[in-house]
Amino acid sequence: MIPLRVLKESPFYDYLINEGKDGWLAEGELKALAETLRLLIAKRFPKINVTRKIKSIRDVAVLQQLCLEAGDLKDAAALRKRLDEVIKSQTP
Repeated sequence: MIPLRVLKESPFYDYLINEGKDGWLAEGELKALAETLRLLIAKRFPKINVTRKIKSIRDVAVLQQLCLEAGDLKDAAALRKRLDEVIKSQTP
């Protein structure tokens, strides 16, 4: 087993503590917003399943905006169209 003192001096430990945590926090926020959006959509349009589309969105700001828009979309077709637009805009 590696002593903690030695581990703390390694570049890997520094990366995990100082840089990796930001990625973990961003990933957690992304998952939470995706789940919030899924729940908002499920409440408004209970018969459609857009979970896969939501999971493909990798931008926190976009998920936040979609959460705000979810209540204003007139029907399931408009929702699907909006999700497709967002997904298409992510593709390089």
